[in-house]
Amino acid sequence: MLLHVGLHKTGTTAIQTLLAANRPILVEHGVLYPGDRDDHHGLARSLLQRAYGPADDVRLPPRPAVWTDFVAELAQQPGRVVISSEYLSTIEDEDCARLVRDLGPERVHVLIGIRSLAGAAVSMWQQSLKDGRTLTIGGWVERAVGRAGAPAKSPRSLDHGRLGALARQWADAAGPDRVTMAVVEGQDRTWLPTVFEQLLDLPAGLLSAQQPPLANRGMTAAEAEFVRRVNVAAKNEVGYSLHRRFVRFGAIRDMVERRTPPPDEARPALPGWAIDELAAAAAAAAAEIRASGVRILGDLDQLATAPAGSAESEPPGAVPMDAAVEALLGAVRVGIKATNDAQPTRPVNASVRAVPAGVLARELGRRVRRRASSALSRRRRAT
Repeated sequence: MLLHVGLHKTGTTAIQTLLAANRPILVEHGVLYPGDRDDHHGLARSLLQRAYGPADDVRLPPRPAVWTDFVAELAQQPGRVVISSEYLSTIEDEDCARLVRDLGPERVHVLIGIRSLAGAAVSMWQQSLKDGRTLTIGGWVERAVGRAGAPAKSPRSLDHGRLGALARQWADAAGPDRVTMAVVEGQDRTWLPTVFEQLLDLPAGLLSAQQPPLANRGMTAAEAEFVRRVNVAAKNEVGYSLHRRFVRFGAIRDMVERRTPPPDEARPALPGWAIDELAAAAAAAAAEIRASGVRILGDLDQLATAPAGSAESEPPGAVPMDAAVEALLGAVRVGIKATNDAQPTRPVNASVRAVPAGVLARELGRRVRRRASSALSRRRRAT
């Protein structure tokens, strides 16, 4: 059983949608990707019994029975199984131990995707924008990392900062020989699917040769600043639920998925002090990971690198026209869908469906002529 502890922004969306789209093919190769969703967030939240969302839109966790029922069903599934959720990256020690115990210590192999702390910081800041936050990248990273010896105000905003603790936690729960940490930074997009193929004993290219249905690419600097300014303008007018529906899963998703930025379009840049702080934290994390004894795929030195083009710069003053168009159309598409879903559909009589088109056309013509004749008779009587 492969338990994918998907740290945010490590290619999790792409691999989850890839696995979900290939469920029938995976079954043919003896691999089960349970459920009918792209991810297994519901299972993870049932285990953790953790609510999420802001105070005005709190989402309660599924019943505990969702997890226990799944575990009971899984006991009847002797083959290979894949479970994937980002929620598992924030699990506490006692829940981590319970999860491994429930699934079967002799069956579980844990895969954790990791990347450079600087790259993760940029991506997590962008995620905060998708959630409606308004901080600049400098303001966000100062809260998440801290600077000049000052403690971070929101350290859990950057879970990648605890990679060493994560390695020890899962090594203690499952055994270091049953934990693999794969460095995704600096690798092409086929690398993580290739790791899955190898760990699941799948034919080479079965997953890695395909384009993921949803890649969730990072935003450019102009796109991110555009979203941030929308959030600032909408802060007191649009609640979390509407923002999630129309901005995050409408405007932003369509802008990101439908637009391909030119290679020279600037990427978001971290302040220089943040790059230095994150590089030092990454070096310490790499040492802890090595000491944990877990299996390592990729180059741990990549954890300390900064994304290309990360030099500090001023926020862009304008958004590319095609990005704005895709964002606007994304929000409109969500609105159209909401309107159509709200329209009651009039049931069609089953007998009408069975009438041949020619017969139906003649009958409609006869009724139109009859109504026209009746209307003409009424006008004659009136005169």
